[in-house]
Amino acid sequence: MATFMVSTDDKKSEKVLKAFLNALELNYEIKSKDEVEPKVRPFKKKEKQIYESLKGSLTDIKKWKKGELELKDAKAFLNGL
Repeated sequence: MATFMVSTDDKKSEKVLKAFLNALELNYEIKSKDEVEPKVRPFKKKEKQIYESLKGSLTDIKKWKKGELELKDAKAFLNGL
């Protein structure tokens, strides 16, 4: 047995999907947003490293936009390597 989960706020799409499932004579269950718990797993070590790196980069970009940080352009960065 396969389980599919579909989220929509569009009532028209919901009605079409119900008609489709009924036409195929498939069993289905409808739950409200309050009844569905999101399945979240903790980050793996490498994923956490990437996440932290991206978070730091976004902080730097915000500081750059405010004029609080001067960033090198790509050419200057590559020349420094």
